[in-house]
Amino acid sequence: MIKAGLTAASIVLLLAPASSASVPMSGDDTDGSVSIYVEGNGLHVERITVSSDKQRNGEKFRVYKHTGSSASSSNVTRWKLAEITSAGMTKFASASWKINRSFPNGTWLCAVATKSSGNPCIKVHG
Repeated sequence: MIKAGLTAASIVLLLAPASSASVPMSGDDTDGSVSIYVEGNGLHVERITVSSDKQRNGEKFRVYKHTGSSASSSNVTRWKLAEITSAGMTKFASASWKINRSFPNGTWLCAVATKSSGNPCIKVHG
């Protein structure tokens, strides 16, 4: 299963993610203006989408991973320029990646934004 947690912000590595929520098969959560949505099953992640309710020109997102209480991390994705998307009358910035890989149990997948505050994280577990 995937445990979801979200937080939006600048590029700051945290020792522990700010929030989390349990979800079956996939999950999403929001903190500040940034949201993260993960699709997958167990330790396998199919897709990650990061979005912000702000529509800032030049906004970029990236996903990184870390395990345990260590402050060390490594990038899962490269920086990606957000696209401005509409859903009804709501507009938001988002970027999506097809990941299609498995992660070790307990790995935290976290997103950062260049212009929105927060640092969303999702805990992958079997």
